[in-house]
Amino acid sequence: MGDFERTYGAGANFDTILDGYNRDHGLEQREIERKVKASAKAWFLTFQSAAEWAKANPGKAFARAPSGIGFEEK
Repeated sequence: MGDFERTYGAGANFDTILDGYNRDHGLEQREIERKVKASAKAWFLTFQSAAEWAKANPGKAFARAPSGIGFEEK
């Protein structure tokens, strides 16, 4: 018996398991984005978009978001 069978059981469908993980990850990402957008601070998914925003708004700064996903205005 391999590690996969020990973990998920004999006859488990690999594609179904991965689809479930991907679906859960997508739901989690959308929930994080919704919460961040509801806050008053500007939020950016990529460093490049945050840097462009900072250049267009002198005196403003950004840092990595506490969730570890994306960047937000300081």
